[in-house]
Formats: sequence, C-alpha cells, structure tokens
Amino acid sequence: LEYGYYLLNHGDGAADRSAALNLYRQAAAANYAKAMSHLGAGLLGTTFGLSDRAEGLRLLRAAAELGDANAHYLLATQNEPGRI
Repeated sequence: LEYGYYLLNHGDGAADRSAALNLYRQAAAANYAKAMSHLGAGLLGTTFGLSDRAEGLRLLRAAAELGDANAHYLLATQNEPGRI
C-alpha cells in the first residue's frame, strides 16, 4: 500500500496511476480496510485517472464495516440528497 501511495504522489503519469490502482485493488481484495478506504475515496474523484462513484461508496462502506474511521468520515461527508 505504501508503494501505491508513493506512485500516486511521486509517480510519472498514467502508467504509475494504473500501477497504484492495481496495488490498491489487490490490498482491498485482501480486506485491508485502509486500502479500501483510500481506493474508495480515490474512485469518488479522479485520483486514479478514473471515477466510479458506486464502487467508491461500496469500498467505503466495506472499510467502515471493518472499523476504518476515515471511511466513516468520508461516508458521512458524502451524504448529499440523491447521492447515496
């Protein structure tokens, strides 16, 4: 996960964003709550070069169920009428 974070923040373009996305997806698939939270938040925006609101919210809910405080916060701040 740390390497994925590094690629997102210090990488060199789309290839590094894609590699970071794959690393976050692998960690999320292993039920790593922090990865789910970061991936979910990234998919709500365009951090990874794409946006998928439904998947982002699904990951945030899963991370929140695992006790991730950041996921709880992000879900609470996404509560806009008609959005969830």
